[in-house]
Amino acid sequence: MFIFYPLGVHYRHRTMTITQRRQSPIDIKSEVVCHDPEHCKVSIQSPI
Repeated sequence: MFIFYPLGVHYRHRTMTITQRRQSPIDIKSEVVCHDPEHCKVSIQSPI
């Protein structure tokens, strides 16, 4: 569930994504595949 937090933050503010990138490598994948909020949740849950 903690994965949803960085996703929402990076989705709203791109500046926060830079800080989250270092902590969560998955954020980089979500940024490219995260076109829609619904699609994001599925793509992030799949690798995990």
